[in-house]
Amino acid sequence: MKLPSRLQDALHLLIEYRLLLSIGLSAACGIVLQALYPVHDSDPLLRLVVLERPAIYRGLVWSYHLFLYSTPFLLFSMVFSLV
Repeated sequence: MKLPSRLQDALHLLIEYRLLLSIGLSAACGIVLQALYPVHDSDPLLRLVVLERPAIYRGLVWSYHLFLYSTPFLLFSMVFSLV
């Protein structure tokens, strides 16, 4: 089955710019997820970690923010690769 010319051109653009699209969409998702699910500083366990080991707390918060952005990037990258 042959696709229409416009759809074929759109798919070629999508494939050509899939890395840029994955980065942009994952940044947008990360910003939204960070607004919806912030780190709760009022959690008693996190407060204990801050008091006992501040470096570990900073590492936990940093990795939480990293995963908010990297997981959508991996998902978008997989989806665009499947296209």
